[in-house]
Amino acid sequence: MSAQLVPMSDVKILLVDDQPANLVALESILEPLGHQLVLADSGAAALRQLLLQDFAVILLDVRMPGMDGYETAAIVRQRERSAHTPIVFLTAESGDRAAMLRAYDQGAVDFLTKPFEPKILTAKVAIFVALFVQRMQLTEQAATLRDTERAALAAEAARQAAEWRREQETNEVLRHEEARRVAETHVATLAQMSAELVRSNRELQQVAYGASHDIKGPLRGISALCDWLEEDLESVLTDTARKHLAQVRERVQRLGNLVDGILAFARVGHVQSPPGYVDIRKLIEGILELQPLVPGATAHLQQDMPVARIQRELLERVFSNLISNAFKYARRSDARVEVGCLETAERFEFWVCDNGPGIEARYHDRIWNLFQRLESRDTIEGTGVGLALVKKIVEGQGGCAWVVSQPGDGACFRFTWPKLDKL
Repeated sequence: MSAQLVPMSDVKILLVDDQPANLVALESILEPLGHQLVLADSGAAALRQLLLQDFAVILLDVRMPGMDGYETAAIVRQRERSAHTPIVFLTAESGDRAAMLRAYDQGAVDFLTKPFEPKILTAKVAIFVALFVQRMQLTEQAATLRDTERAALAAEAARQAAEWRREQETNEVLRHEEARRVAETHVATLAQMSAELVRSNRELQQVAYGASHDIKGPLRGISALCDWLEEDLESVLTDTARKHLAQVRERVQRLGNLVDGILAFARVGHVQSPPGYVDIRKLIEGILELQPLVPGATAHLQQDMPVARIQRELLERVFSNLISNAFKYARRSDARVEVGCLETAERFEFWVCDNGPGIEARYHDRIWNLFQRLESRDTIEGTGVGLALVKKIVEGQGGCAWVVSQPGDGACFRFTWPKLDKL
């Protein structure tokens, strides 16, 4: 790189002397070199200039009032930016060895005694300027080299990134093709499984219907036989025998209820009437009228229940099971059941709450399983199908069911029911 990269007019030389005449003399000697000459009449003024710009060389008078040349040079050397700027001391005291040593201790690169030979001064300054220019050129070359290396690295990185993107795009195409083949296989498999499931469900439903008929027929016969025995042998039956006959009737009724529950569970999703608009408050009032409430038991129904387009028989079965369970499991003479609804733009959230003994958290999931009971059948009559049927109906409609309860604080069964006609 040629020296013209750093124009001579851009090179700055700092002249420091407290005597204006000396500054003028220095300026006239160095002006032919074509550099910028910056004048300072004190050490403080010189330091201010060094804060603003860089210099190729500093010509510094030793004897100045206030801050002399030695002190100024020491401060110049302390600054990182000017730590290596050449300092040429100018002094009128010739042959003062102590002064020269002190000057070099403060970082001087040369020491000239006044009056000095202009050609010598010019030659020395020219050398320092040349060194400065070379240093600047090397700095520029290093910066250019760094830029070139960065550009090369960036180009290589761009090439590698482009190659990586091409590989990724190719892999993505292959993945999509593989995913398409897998999806097609899955669709075919699911279609086959769906057909088999439909056939299996149809067969299961037929089995359930057949089993219901085959089981309930003998059950009716057993119940009738118990009636005949009690009627024909009324005069000879003991109290124990009558109790046993009553137990037989009870178990026959329990088994019949279980068969009805299983049949209802199997039929969910298969037999449905078209949805219609239903006054849900009237629907629940009808359910409550059929509840065999003990004296002291009460039911409280929210006033502003909605009128909605729904599958009536499904929602009626859900409420029937939950309300019946609420009264049954409350196990107290002042049983209180509350039924309410929260409506949003997308769905209804219903609840049936009681003031019974509550349910431990560890059972909150288990109670929804088929045939799962928390009480012995001899304690509370039930089939273990009701809540499983509720869950199946609700989830079949796209909602969800859950319970909020803790021991001693009653139980609140909640479920959501999506709207067929959204607001």
